[in-house]
Amino acid sequence: MRPRKRALVATLLVSGLAWAASAAPTPDQIKQATQQVLSQRMYQLDDTRYYRFDLSWLRELIVRLLRPVFQAIGVASPSVFWTIVGVLMVVLIALLVHMVYSFYIALRPRAPAVVTLETTPTPDSATLAAEAQALADVGNYADACRRLFYAALAELEAKRKGRFMSGLTNTEYLHTFRTPWVLENLKTIVDLLNLKWYRDMTFEVNDYAQCAAAFERLENRLQQET
Repeated sequence: MRPRKRALVATLLVSGLAWAASAAPTPDQIKQATQQVLSQRMYQLDDTRYYRFDLSWLRELIVRLLRPVFQAIGVASPSVFWTIVGVLMVVLIALLVHMVYSFYIALRPRAPAVVTLETTPTPDSATLAAEAQALADVGNYADACRRLFYAALAELEAKRKGRFMSGLTNTEYLHTFRTPWVLENLKTIVDLLNLKWYRDMTFEVNDYAQCAAAFERLENRLQQET
């Protein structure tokens, strides 16, 4: 190698070593760089503000979606824009709450309905039977048969220590009893009332006689059971 080239190579080696020595960071430089890194937002572990959710993406999404619509209808003011957005958000939240509440009401188990029957004091059966006979004497056999039905119920309710259940139909009332001889005699009166009273048919004297005979059988059997 020529002397000039050897001198040039030696010069370059010395320069390279000097640059490498000067490029290596000192401990102070490393410490300073570390402090700068740790001072960034993601490393601020003691400040709870940095744990908050960043909802800037939602704001940008709302702006992108609604700004063309509001610009089309002539809303350019930022304050007016965000006022309308706030109102729409309130309406949306109210609708969501209403939907959730409606689903809750629809799916909530409901308590079974409690059925109560209207009751009235039990009248005196002897008084009702006397009224029935008085009505029959003047030819009002329809009301006379009804009075005998009430007199029979009064006797039966007195026997089982119950009260009149005025909310029941005649047939429903009949089915509240289970004793065969009660059902047999009471059904005679109920069938006549269902056949003629509710079809607006004329009651004859024979109809009243059948009801009176059924009532008498009931009354006699109840006296025997006492």
